[in-house]
Amino acid sequence: MEELSLRFKNNRINQSIICTKHHFHLKTVLFLLALLIMQNVNAKIVLPDIISDNMVLQQNTEVKLWGKASPNQKVSIKTSWNNKRIRINSDANGQWLVQLQTPSAGGPYTILFSDNDSKITITNVLIGEVWFCGGQSNMEWPICGNINQPVENSLKTIIEADPEIPIRLLTVKRNHSRVELDQCEGKWLLNKPENLPNFSATAYFYGRYLQKILKVPIGLIVSPMGGSRVEAWINAETLGAYKEFDLSLLQKKGKLKTIPQHTPTVFYNAMVAPIINYTVAGAIWYQGEANRNDTKLYRKLMVSYVDMMRKKWGKELPFYYAQIAPWTYDGVDLTTSAKVREAQMQNLSDIPNCGMVVTMDIGGKDHLHPPKKKEVGERLAYWALAKNYGIKGFAFSGPIYKSMEVKKNKIHLKFDYAEKGFCKINHKVATMEIAGEDKIFYPATVSIAQNLSLIVSSDKVPNPIAVRYGFKNFFEGDLFNTAGLPASSFRTDNWE
Repeated sequence: MEELSLRFKNNRINQSIICTKHHFHLKTVLFLLALLIMQNVNAKIVLPDIISDNMVLQQNTEVKLWGKASPNQKVSIKTSWNNKRIRINSDANGQWLVQLQTPSAGGPYTILFSDNDSKITITNVLIGEVWFCGGQSNMEWPICGNINQPVENSLKTIIEADPEIPIRLLTVKRNHSRVELDQCEGKWLLNKPENLPNFSATAYFYGRYLQKILKVPIGLIVSPMGGSRVEAWINAETLGAYKEFDLSLLQKKGKLKTIPQHTPTVFYNAMVAPIINYTVAGAIWYQGEANRNDTKLYRKLMVSYVDMMRKKWGKELPFYYAQIAPWTYDGVDLTTSAKVREAQMQNLSDIPNCGMVVTMDIGGKDHLHPPKKKEVGERLAYWALAKNYGIKGFAFSGPIYKSMEVKKNKIHLKFDYAEKGFCKINHKVATMEIAGEDKIFYPATVSIAQNLSLIVSSDKVPNPIAVRYGFKNFFEGDLFNTAGLPASSFRTDNWE
């Protein structure tokens, strides 16, 4: 009986211990659930990566700031340059966007974002000039160069980087998507040696020269992808007008069966769409090699690309681009790359408010990615300084072929952007070819007329009808205006 009583007592003790454990676990679960509910109720403000410490905002305009909060939440934004507070309500999905006026260049400033439950302070914000920089590998090419393909002046450029010189750098992380995304990765970095090696050389030299002349903060947003065709940077709505592209693959799921660089829309969706709200002064572009197999289509696509970008940004963005440099491609004497350059030169008349940098003098047989990125960046800056910022008194473009006239056994060529004529190198004006009706080209003699046109002739071509300059894959450019800027390759014929 005593044994039975003791066993019953022990069982009650065990049950009590078990009940206590269950009660403890239940309280823990309830506490965690309550914490989770509180976190959901008190959801914090979330900002996109591009709105972060060290950013540069476009000066003297209305800029957009955006993010997420709790649904139907009141969000407050306070800017230190005027100490004004703006309030806005997030929508049913928690999305919010506000427009605010920026002052003239200056800083550093802070921006405080807050709602009922959280605060975020963005610090070290500058006001200045912001540029979007896109394209393929020649825009992506880093200041430190790459395997066996250097960038000239890279060591000096990296060492001399100084955070006191207000240039801020943001590279959009590589990504692709079948659908438009609302977020991308990329943080603003200071102009410091450790931040330069992997940043775009072309973009940096462009921004550094702008900053030197304008003496205002410069923000550079770099979003390129090596090997990419232009159609990968154009949205589906725009490409819908082209029968050449099958957009049904965008509706499929799973891994892409084509490489992203050749897939329509995927880089626009992932690397441009998320930053369209960010106000910029204009865009620079270095691309074209990947579209060399259909240059007639490429010419049209570039017009559509620029038009799309301007519609998305809501203004006629200034657009300056680098013509591709000579390289061997499928053989030195073929005309593949020359036809790309021709399409790019034709884009000058196709696209309003644009400019083109010529790179005929910096190509190399051994370098698909020319080492002279400093020249490319600074030549792009010449266009912006002249056209965007109203600086006068200097040449910003090399000679552009305009027209021809046959006079007896000679052809007279006229050019734009050669008001003071041409620069002779080793007593020679330029290397050109001339042909008659047989379409056989011979080396030509080139001289400068009193009216500063070029006179082209050859004893082997008594009745000339066509001239070509540098119209092949690789050619060392030798036609310059007196400012030392090179002429594009060109042809006066349309022979295939």
